Amino acid sequence: MSRANSFGRAAIFFAVICAIPFLGPLLKRMSPFWGDLTYLQHPWRMFDSRQLMMGHIPLWNPYLYFGMPQAAAMQDGLFYPASILFEFFKFPFALFLFHVFHYWLACFLCYLWIRSLAFSHASSLCAGLILGLSGIAVSREPFLNHLSSFSLFPALFLFSDIPVLFALTLSLFFFAGYPPFLAGAVFSTALIVWMTCSEPKKSFFLFLQGCALSLGFSAALLFPASELFRRSVRALGITRPEAFQFHLTPANLLQWISPVLNGMKSFNPAVNWWTCLYLGFSGFFLAAMGLIKMPFKKGFLLFLWMAILIILSLAGSNAFSSYLWLHIPCLKFIRYPGNISYLILVPAALAAAFGAQALTRKFRVLPWLLPILLAAELSFYAFNAFPLAPFSFFSFKGPLVEFLQNNLETDRYLLSPLALEQISGRGISDWKSRLYGLTNSPFQIAAAGNFGQPLVPKDNYALMDFLYAPKGLKRVGPVMPWADIRYLLTPSRISSSKNLKYRGKIIWEMYETASSKSLSRAYFLSPQEGAAFPPGLLLPSADIPIKPLKVQSLNGAAGYRITGNGRPGWVFISEPRYPGWRAWVETKGRIQLAQRLPALKAFQKTRVSQGWSSLFLIYDSSAIRWGIFLTVFSFLLLFFYASSKMGELGKS
Repeated sequence: MSRANSFGRAAIFFAVICAIPFLGPLLKRMSPFWGDLTYLQHPWRMFDSRQLMMGHIPLWNPYLYFGMPQAAAMQDGLFYPASILFEFFKFPFALFLFHVFHYWLACFLCYLWIRSLAFSHASSLCAGLILGLSGIAVSREPFLNHLSSFSLFPALFLFSDIPVLFALTLSLFFFAGYPPFLAGAVFSTALIVWMTCSEPKKSFFLFLQGCALSLGFSAALLFPASELFRRSVRALGITRPEAFQFHLTPANLLQWISPVLNGMKSFNPAVNWWTCLYLGFSGFFLAAMGLIKMPFKKGFLLFLWMAILIILSLAGSNAFSSYLWLHIPCLKFIRYPGNISYLILVPAALAAAFGAQALTRKFRVLPWLLPILLAAELSFYAFNAFPLAPFSFFSFKGPLVEFLQNNLETDRYLLSPLALEQISGRGISDWKSRLYGLTNSPFQIAAAGNFGQPLVPKDNYALMDFLYAPKGLKRVGPVMPWADIRYLLTPSRISSSKNLKYRGKIIWEMYETASSKSLSRAYFLSPQEGAAFPPGLLLPSADIPIKPLKVQSLNGAAGYRITGNGRPGWVFISEPRYPGWRAWVETKGRIQLAQRLPALKAFQKTRVSQGWSSLFLIYDSSAIRWGIFLTVFSFLLLFFYASSKMGELGKS
């Protein structure tokens, strides 16, 4: 069989194996919906898609966390090429294509890498199956950013000695949406290449070249994302209780072999995703045999690296692993110990290739038998691994969304922090429509707080914490008008308040601010009121009257026009004071840049003089503009470089 022919057969084989688990639900018009697919992935994709269809770059999302920079969000895959599927197809069908493509990509890229190391066709098929269809890969089905990042992992090894292709892979990995996977993958690639290559110095130099080139290719996201990261609650790392929330225990180690060993009844990748690790009996056997059969130095180093990773993944279950986790500085930015287990799959796939090669040579096993057995076992575990919902699930509104769309207008609502635990028992429709996570965003309903997105401006988070504190209800009423919050949603009835009017129950108990008729995104303050308005987390004085200003959204831009009243004073604006926002004041026909000062920690106020007629607030981030410019410039240089090389080849 020629190499090109074997590549084609492998591509078809993986396509069939990866499509089978998803074809049945597709034909029944059913779709996976669990967890992040509903709470995060669908809202991100739908917001980006809507903005792009309108011809706008999704720079700012006004519906989440009081407003946040969408183009800086690393996890939504805005710049990732495969996200275009969500622009052309409805979400359930785009999701089907996205899933099948990335599972196929993980398998096929691993196959190409193993083949490039001179392994047989059958051995490379086994390696591809282990990386692309093992338990860790299956567990990432709801996490589209994890899955797309993970699928590119083998390409780092495949192109490690070709700097331009390595740089493009790194950029795609970053655009895919889960930087912690990228950081671990880069380190693991460097380590394994050093272990297995014949010229470590040359390989390391090429590796560094690729890393440097990738900075230019990925600048469109890297610049704004770095700015958001520095200003987010994640900049200081993950707190210990949160970090150890999803960890492995020694009892989970049997899961590396097969879920059968812990009882299939307890096998639930949807709920216990971080313990879904299996290689399968056949995959584990091939990997173990490979570690024995490969050259001693390589086998020992690969085994040592996998052992270190397993020890670290047990942090939170024993003192030694926890000590290591807490004292290795870079690990404080990884959310859960269970999130590093994916790094074991590359050495496991490489070891399995050695094992399959040795087995077929020594015992003359039919070459196609091993991949068929492995594919059958792994497909059996993956079948019905996640619950399904009808296609209509993702467009279902429910009574709460319909009420807010009809009554909220441009104002915000505030949902209780107990939203995760609140389930009424009405099934998945109620689970979808209770507005947990970011599910308000596709319906263009503005929220004062959300759940599940860690990279949020820290000042926005501080205001949320201020309202969500144990005594927060005493603060909520007085702050609601200033934060343009019309409705408060709670799981149970609360004591009456002069600031809140009870509106009944629609999934949640609903309260409306007493100042709802005067709500606006901007208020006028006299010179004395504006100077005294608190810059930090303090309740504004009850003596400051609510004087709303007319606010108009700007077409084609993230921003507002606030109509002035001509009087000198201050304008308070309940839009986050984030870099990139700029304010201009029009006074007697002249437009001048205005200084923005903090108000209520997250928001802003600006001074206006006698005769002012308009204030323009526009989000125009220099980090995004320069990042896009550098990415476009880098790709143009690559294009001209490739063209010149092709010209030289043509002349020769």
